[in-house]
Amino acid sequence: MASNKETQKQGRRISGIKRTFEQPNGRKIVTLKNGKIMPLARYLVLKYQGPIPDDHEVHHNNGDCTDDRIDLSNYSVWHKDYHKEFHATYLGE
Repeated sequence: MASNKETQKQGRRISGIKRTFEQPNGRKIVTLKNGKIMPLARYLVLKYQGPIPDDHEVHHNNGDCTDDRIDLSNYSVWHKDYHKEFHATYLGE
C-alpha cells in the first residue's frame, strides 16, 4: 500500500486524501477522508477543475494512465462510451 506521500506532486500535498494504493497496472486509487474510493486522476480533476458528469471518465492525454500529476493539462473528461471506444480502437485495450 502506498503512503499519502505518493500523492505529493510538485512539492504540494493533496488535501482530502486519507490513503492511496497502486493497482498492479500502476494506476493509483485513493480513499478520501469521507470514505469514497476513486482513481487519483478523477479526484484531481474534481478537486482542481470541478464536477464530472456521472457518465464521463477522465482520460490521460499523454496515454500514460500512471501519470497522475497535478498539472491538469494531462487530463480530458470524455463520455464513458467514447472513452472505451477510443481505447479499444486506438490502444487495443
